[in-house]
Amino acid sequence: MTLDQFRFATAEFDQLAAGTNAIDRFCSSSVWALSAHETLMPPREGVIYRGEHGWAAFARGVDPNVGPYLQPLEAMWEFASPLVYRDDEAFAAELSAALVRDRDEWSIVLIGGQSRESPFFVTLALTLNRAFRVGQYGRTLRHHARLDGGIAGFLERRSPKFRATLRRAQRDAARRGIEFEYVDHLSDHDEADQLYRRVLDVEGRSWKGREGRGVDRGGMCDFYRAMLYRLWPDDRFRCLFVRVDGRDVAYVHGGLLDDVYRGFQVSFDADFAELSPGNLAQLEMIARLGDEGFRLYDLGSEMEYKRRWAEASFTTVSLLISKR
Repeated sequence: MTLDQFRFATAEFDQLAAGTNAIDRFCSSSVWALSAHETLMPPREGVIYRGEHGWAAFARGVDPNVGPYLQPLEAMWEFASPLVYRDDEAFAAELSAALVRDRDEWSIVLIGGQSRESPFFVTLALTLNRAFRVGQYGRTLRHHARLDGGIAGFLERRSPKFRATLRRAQRDAARRGIEFEYVDHLSDHDEADQLYRRVLDVEGRSWKGREGRGVDRGGMCDFYRAMLYRLWPDDRFRCLFVRVDGRDVAYVHGGLLDDVYRGFQVSFDADFAELSPGNLAQLEMIARLGDEGFRLYDLGSEMEYKRRWAEASFTTVSLLISKR
């Protein structure tokens, strides 16, 4: 299947991704993978295998040292698994057969986003090892926070020190008259554009934006815009603004797949840092998501501050396939 054909079949792919165990489901979905492929990755050709028991969504590029390669559509952070499937053994056999058939079209294959704790990991490695060399490398970690029990349950699971910090920020916000604007529905493309302009305006006033390192420019700006455009028609985009005296001073946004919210970015105007607007944005977003009944907040890649917000982590590795 070509990439253009894949774009018309993403609903089926994403449904299977949502039901595949032991993968990063949101980042393996077409929303994340295609957006990254289009905005962050070097020019490559889509190579999509669609079998009876699953899909493999690869891109093919050429490296001057190793020749043609296959890798996930998103291979920048290696969050995405290119493999979504129904039956472990049957799909591993299908994939191996496809790679054997097309072995003249690649030198190496990178399969990212795989959990060593999954039975599929062993099945896949053993199946591929019959025809190819199989190696493992890398480690990609994400932080997860539970949303059950609403905001009260979330706070109960935090450390006493962090809980006190958050509650103090809430009291200060109430005294200052801070307001929150929660966006869970966008009516049309123009409204989506307007919202994203507000996001970029705040980002430009953040400390990273002022140093020219914010996500209000370059590929990252295009990446988040591409995901917004893919998510809003199905009401799967969420954004929350913190407002002071009618002005946006912080935002947090992310996307939904099934019962999981995947956070994208949180940022705030550096002039309002003393109000802890980033913490307030995160906390209010968690409260709103809990009210909507979502189960999990995926905070994304490993960063020290995220440990305070999370209870658990999820780690994946990559398999590197080469010819014997």
